[in-house]
Amino acid sequence: MSYLTHTILGCVLLGASLPATPQTTSITTCPFEIYNPGIYHVTQDLVCPVFGISINAANVELHLDGHTLEGLEGARHAAYGIGMFNFNDSVLGSGTVTNFEVDIAVNGSGNRLVNITATSASSVGIQLHYVTQTTLLNCTANNNSIGILLQPGSNGNTLISNTASGNAQDGIRLFAASNNILRANQTDGNHQYGIYVTEGSSSNLLQANKAHGNTTFDLDDDNATCDANTWKSNQFDTANQPCIH
Repeated sequence: MSYLTHTILGCVLLGASLPATPQTTSITTCPFEIYNPGIYHVTQDLVCPVFGISINAANVELHLDGHTLEGLEGARHAAYGIGMFNFNDSVLGSGTVTNFEVDIAVNGSGNRLVNITATSASSVGIQLHYVTQTTLLNCTANNNSIGILLQPGSNGNTLISNTASGNAQDGIRLFAASNNILRANQTDGNHQYGIYVTEGSSSNLLQANKAHGNTTFDLDDDNATCDANTWKSNQFDTANQPCIH
């Protein structure tokens, strides 16, 4: 085989091994439904008459790029701002979702939410439902009914350095959710609990969180003697059990 043949064959094989460039799409209107993997950028503030953005494909990156998704009055009763309904998806980038029933609804596994604000939801700011191996990092869920809610089947998730304050009920609620890590979150001035762990939520690690000025208790664990939950190095004023530290 000649040198030229070797060279051409090598270039063909090298070209075949290169990964495809992810598709990049601009979002300029809502509602908007995503059905293909890729990178999506919200390019302007959007007011949404029903839901905002629905992610129905795996391997999606959604960048809010500092923009706001706002629900109209009707959206506060039966709609979500961002719905993540698959796997390995991310919502990134200093944006705001506001005025929906649930601002951000997450289902699936391996998702990430980073630097997102969820506010003025009539029900929940950020809701995890049957979610595993998902990370919430540096998110804000203030002035909702519930700030952050982990529902049944939401196990093995990590919440780090989030803020959930001034909510009508709880800052963060674990409802029959287990094996989660909550570290360095701030939950102040909620009208019921700062962090509320319901009966049936076990093997959670709650460490180095700060909770002050919440009406009922700053920290609350409804499992007898905290069951298998570990409360460690938290800063708070009130708690419902001495096993909370």
